[in-house]
Amino acid sequence: MEKLKNSKLLVVIKWLWMGAVFAAVVYYIITNFPRVQEYFQTIHWLRFVISFLLLLSAKLLVIEGSRVSVQSEGISLSYWKFLSIFSLTALGKYLPGGMWHLLGRYGAYRSEKIDNNHSLRAMLAENIWIITSAFIAGVAALLLLNRDVLLANNINLTAAQAFLITFGLVLAWVIGLLITQRYVQSSHTLQPLSILRVMAVYFPAWLLFSLSYGWLFPTVDLSTLKLAVGAFPMSWFIGSVSIFAPAGIGVRELALTVFYAATEYASLALILASVHRVLWVLAELTLGLVTISVDTLRKKSGKQNI
Repeated sequence: MEKLKNSKLLVVIKWLWMGAVFAAVVYYIITNFPRVQEYFQTIHWLRFVISFLLLLSAKLLVIEGSRVSVQSEGISLSYWKFLSIFSLTALGKYLPGGMWHLLGRYGAYRSEKIDNNHSLRAMLAENIWIITSAFIAGVAALLLLNRDVLLANNINLTAAQAFLITFGLVLAWVIGLLITQRYVQSSHTLQPLSILRVMAVYFPAWLLFSLSYGWLFPTVDLSTLKLAVGAFPMSWFIGSVSIFAPAGIGVRELALTVFYAATEYASLALILASVHRVLWVLAELTLGLVTISVDTLRKKSGKQNI
């Protein structure tokens, strides 16, 4: 009974948070309207196209991460199958409750004859990989590429100190992944080389996600992109662990605003984060429409396999 009350309370909190986020964005646009208007009048539409394409590329890598997690359970499905599963369940995370995309993914796995244990272990491993890789990618980029930003926030590190901290975090992360492999995944055997595959999927994905955000700024230069490479994965990580915010909505945008508070784009950071969120959802909708369209055409033509 107590759990049910807590669950209902969390749903109410999530709805209230969504309302607060909407109100905050409206207030921000009104109070910063001249700057927002200037941005949309001067930015070239190709910037949005490039950002969108970078987002799509990153999401295709994340889908490969889903496939790797299931393969680690000794089950092999085609990339197209995972593209369909991911695309048709991804938007569920925006529904208050925060679990609908996971339930959709679980149902899709069960429809592919993947049993409960394998499904849950694969989903757990995938979430561990994506959340922890976001943290590591963000911290590493902030330490190694943005020490000037850290200094502006009274964090003074030498290059050697930044490197040692980064090395220690990456080493701890790899050890954590090996522990996950040993005690969470079904084989219960250590396969160090598979960790390289996880890195090869998620680190490039975070780079592409970050560049897709950095490309929206009025001036795209090295300093803007360097900060984006650190700020975006960290903001995504912060949003992902905020259980009251569906898909981290509002939290991610607020975190990005904080990261850019000491830059010349402080007044634009929130609107750019909001624009990026819209492109993010459009990318997910595009993948969903493409997979539905292709599957429909395949069924009509009688071809059930790609």
